[in-house]
Amino acid sequence: MVTVTASLAAEMLQQNLSVGLLGSADTETVVLPRQGQAHLWEILQSLAPLQATAERRLDDVLNRVRWLVSGNDLVVVITPSMRPDWVPVLRRISRSRGSSGGAVARGVVHGPDQ
Repeated sequence: MVTVTASLAAEMLQQNLSVGLLGSADTETVVLPRQGQAHLWEILQSLAPLQATAERRLDDVLNRVRWLVSGNDLVVVITPSMRPDWVPVLRRISRSRGSSGGAVARGVVHGPDQ
């Protein structure tokens, strides 16, 4: 998941988009959105120690951090979780904030209406 996240962040930064990160493993990591290739190093440093854990439910994490999402944001969830309980939470966040949501779980891409 780290490789997918790093690759996606690098691609979005090359397109001059602001990229942020919320990593939730043993601890939560937040990197505020910024533009520029130099920002990639901050994202990579934050990703390096992360390891997925079953102790945190993704739907709970999304509910707790939904206030970070604003109207023009694209929310991409990259997770090994195959549990479907977080998908409705992502849809609610996307619709209530006017943002877009998508997800990558074990290499499967889910769009906002799927």
